[in-house]
Amino acid sequence: MFSLVGEIERYVFPGRFGTPSSHIRLSHHIRDERHHYGIKPFTPNHLRHTISTRMREIGIRLDIVERIIGHHIDGGIIGVCSSYNWLPEMEGLKRESAEAIRRADRVARDACEHAAGLAGQLEALKAHNRELMAALKSGKAGKHGE
Repeated sequence: MFSLVGEIERYVFPGRFGTPSSHIRLSHHIRDERHHYGIKPFTPNHLRHTISTRMREIGIRLDIVERIIGHHIDGGIIGVCSSYNWLPEMEGLKRESAEAIRRADRVARDACEHAAGLAGQLEALKAHNRELMAALKSGKAGKHGE
């Protein structure tokens, strides 16, 4: 299974050699994972829209969101008049995003393990039911199906 967050903390979607994952490589990972989990088609750009929406919902300023998702235009009042260094906010958000993805990954893994356990229990109940039905048909079952 593809892990969305690797050992390298510098990028949310790290590629090989400590560089960011390419758009094409990320698209391939997404395609493979969504096929594996039966998720409807989506692209890395859908992730940008989702991340942008979630950042705005938690109150991150629009100018910061634009820089993070790569839609910032260097012209205009902010681009010309502001010399503020956004790096601390961006680094903090990357760490928070990476942790949120790790938590979601853990929840998904736990859910898969739980589902596998339930499937095992279901199979055991089916086997027990078959045994009871066979015993009933042969007349060997007691009054209460024992």
